[in-house]
Amino acid sequence: MSTYSNVPGSSPIGRVADGAVPPNTGLLKENLAVQLREAILSGKISPGEKIIERRWAREFGAAQVSVREALNILIAEGFVTKGHGRSARVLRLTDSAIIHTYQVRGALEGLAARIIVEQKLPIADLEAARAEVTRLYDRWHVLTSRTAQKV
Repeated sequence: MSTYSNVPGSSPIGRVADGAVPPNTGLLKENLAVQLREAILSGKISPGEKIIERRWAREFGAAQVSVREALNILIAEGFVTKGHGRSARVLRLTDSAIIHTYQVRGALEGLAARIIVEQKLPIADLEAARAEVTRLYDRWHVLTSRTAQKV
């Protein structure tokens, strides 16, 4: 079976629990990663919760190996952690990790401002970069605020 699907409505994943049709283009593992990421960000899967591959494979109508590949994507993105020989779990951030993240962000923003001034970058580049930083921050903030509430 091909891992690609270009025919609308022919997603190998099927329908998710709320009845929404998941994305139907691209690799299956990427589509599964999108669905799992949304489940994490929406709070359907809580910080620290074990992600049981068999359960999600059944829910998505996919093979367990595809769910495992999707989890590897989420591990690389920092949404999920997995120790050697252990189950994957949703990342649970501590207060010190959140504070550290803000400190790093502040240092990077200061550095970015200095580089922008020194290189006299065009305003359009700055606006696009700001919009991307804002988008990424909003996604991060949703995840960390849920984690902070649970800790």
